[in-house]
Amino acid sequence: MSEIRRVVGVVLTTEDARTLAEAMSLFVNLLRRNGSRPTPKLELLRSQLESAADVRESDADVRLSREIGTRGASSGRDLDTATAAAILGSTPAAVRDLARRGSIRGRRIGGRWFLSAAAVHERAARQPRG
Repeated sequence: MSEIRRVVGVVLTTEDARTLAEAMSLFVNLLRRNGSRPTPKLELLRSQLESAADVRESDADVRLSREIGTRGASSGRDLDTATAAAILGSTPAAVRDLARRGSIRGRRIGGRWFLSAAAVHERAARQPRG
């Protein structure tokens, strides 16, 4: 007889995850425009939703990347330093330092670092849990 296990959590369709991730991106952009910063927990949740739904960041970020001449900079597979820092339990400055030293895959575009989501998650998985 198969075992029945209780799972605690929320199940979303890919479309619902995409919609929620896009709404969160708009909210984060609004916070930043008003001089505020999202909490690390919000950044982490947004990143996880984007990864799960394989979505691109908001249209506003895509427009920004085009304005600075960086076609494709905001893909769902790239993370900004704040998001990577939230995932790694670090600071954006420390993440930029890792990228500069080549310890984590990333590229600098228009003065901003975009890091490989896979590399960030891989590094987070290797970190000791404290």
